[in-house]
Amino acid sequence: MISAKIDSNSITTIKEKGLESIVDWFDQHIQSFYTLGWSYLKNQQQMEELFYRSIIKVHKELPRFKKETSFEMWVTSIFIHTCRELSADRSLQASEESEPSQDLFNALNQLKEYEKEAVVLIYGKGISQEEAAHLLQVSAEKMKEDLFTGIRSLRKVMGYGSSFNGCKEYYKNYIDYLERTLDRSKKIDFEIHIYHCQDCQEDLAAFQDVMLKMKHLTERMADLHVPTNFMENVRVRLAEKEKHRQLKNKKRKRLGVIFASILALLMSIEAFTGSFTNLYYTWTEENQELRAFLQQDLGERLNLESESDGVKIKIKSAIADDVQTLVFYEIEDTEKDNQYVMNYEDGVSVENEYEIMSREANPRYYPPDHKSDVNNKEKNIYQGKISLRPLTTENGTIKLKITKLQKLIRDSSDQNGFTANGKTGEWSFKIPVTKQPSVEYALNENTVVEGIPVRFEKLIIAPTETILQFGINNEVSEKRIEVLNFDNLEVNNKKLKADMYSGFTSRLKLDYFSITL
Repeated sequence: MISAKIDSNSITTIKEKGLESIVDWFDQHIQSFYTLGWSYLKNQQQMEELFYRSIIKVHKELPRFKKETSFEMWVTSIFIHTCRELSADRSLQASEESEPSQDLFNALNQLKEYEKEAVVLIYGKGISQEEAAHLLQVSAEKMKEDLFTGIRSLRKVMGYGSSFNGCKEYYKNYIDYLERTLDRSKKIDFEIHIYHCQDCQEDLAAFQDVMLKMKHLTERMADLHVPTNFMENVRVRLAEKEKHRQLKNKKRKRLGVIFASILALLMSIEAFTGSFTNLYYTWTEENQELRAFLQQDLGERLNLESESDGVKIKIKSAIADDVQTLVFYEIEDTEKDNQYVMNYEDGVSVENEYEIMSREANPRYYPPDHKSDVNNKEKNIYQGKISLRPLTTENGTIKLKITKLQKLIRDSSDQNGFTANGKTGEWSFKIPVTKQPSVEYALNENTVVEGIPVRFEKLIIAPTETILQFGINNEVSEKRIEVLNFDNLEVNNKKLKADMYSGFTSRLKLDYFSITL
């Protein structure tokens, strides 16, 4: 079992003892977090899942904790985010369970989410409006507005009526006046108005009554019973996860010893034959296209990683030439069985694009790869590639920023195969790249298609693409041809299909390592 006593105020102790201390910290603060969680969720299964996920997230994010905020507020922000995730997860919905304060929670559940959060944090958890605004990442004015509308909605639920009859211009003063934080000049003006306005007097009285009841929210929430075995069940799940992790590590170590022995043998072979590089990448790289580039020494393995909101992105390599910069990536959903893809037009940007990239060429489009073995192996991992503009320099570092991913939909009739409603977050990378040379062949060949002259001008062979440039002479005939659709190009008795996403320039994809010209 996982257990350790810690000083709840000592972040150093928490970091040193890791997962064990985080579990005990939650155990010491169980009542406030349990009641906060119950305002979102409705049964013990969901609550145990909530604490289990929250503890894992806090442990994972602990190295990023900054002392500018209190540890409890930082944990609360993670806890609330997990509450939102679980409350939206239909797979975890189950029958509701009654509690002593269920009437209170029923009333709160009739509020909008942002209203409920404002009321629960300020009157239930007892934090200030400023702390709640910081926690929910909203302005102080927005927090005050959410709190006001939340109390107004509760006023209706509690039977005080559905509308205010007072003067709208004075609504915003209700909370500050009752909390005794209203500026003196505004307070005097407000009291003079209230003295003469019967409707505002009645509104303020009802508003005050609801606020007084909400100020006892902490005491009422304390009636919420935490099951005696609740944290023990969470500890058991965490212990099982830790045991599974240790078994995986042991297996990796055994494989590591075996691989190290093979590696030593291959390195000795390399000294005589020079064959190690091809064998190494053949064995270790799953993506066949990337493997071909690595075997031809056209790029290097990078394995740059960034994680945000349970999704890990790994940049495996980048291949640059005069046509484009091809970035190979892997996206892993560490919490659910979702596959995500990148879309250059939505959520992907190069922060230093104007500095190192050409504006004369546009990125290529590559549709999601649904059929490859590597993307059908794991339900939560997708390996793909994305095209960026070509470099203007021989070497450079791409500052790639990703703020949104698209969720892959395998049974979609849409040719894109993904939905725009994907995953948001923030992933940043600095990708070192070296531009590889291209070869150009002047063709000066002519043919006739349906009576219209067509001239083949140039064949450009780059590591990532082979481009056939041609011109159509529409001036000598009454007919017009806007574009030619090529079926294939035959090179060394091998037929190569044209790229259907090439636009107005016919690009024929070649396997670089098998072409000799």
